[in-house]
Amino acid sequence: MDVNEYFVRGNTVLDARAIEEAVYPFLGPQKALADIEGARDALQKVYQERGYQSVFVELPEQKVEDGIVYLQVSETKVGRVRVVGAKHYSPVEIRDQVPALKEGEVPDFATVQSQLAGLNRGAGRQVMPLVREGQRPGTMDVDLQVEDQNPGTPASA
Repeated sequence: MDVNEYFVRGNTVLDARAIEEAVYPFLGPQKALADIEGARDALQKVYQERGYQSVFVELPEQKVEDGIVYLQVSETKVGRVRVVGAKHYSPVEIRDQVPALKEGEVPDFATVQSQLAGLNRGAGRQVMPLVREGQRPGTMDVDLQVEDQNPGTPASA
């Protein structure tokens, strides 16, 4: 079959150029299902490389007409972020230091990891994210689990 275009539905985080670069090698005449699956896999890889581990690319069942193949993107967004266990540090301040976990947005986990590393460099505080399925469909809820000491207490040796 001839594949003239990939139409990607559901994407909100990648620009058109990134999508085009991923699927371009899989366009052309006489393409097989393996080529179309290759386009899906290549696009999935771009999401993963950019830190979007909660995004999945699917090849829905379809009849290819006029050389157009549809790919469906499912983006899991942050539903709710809670700070749990903070005794000596402000939960609001902790949440504000991880802006990549913004409610209603698709998280870039590479950025989340970097922000958490910065947060954990502070003495007497360790923050670990616990991710679970969100209360609303298509979301994930994140608990920022905090183990902290009073800032005035010296760290144990």
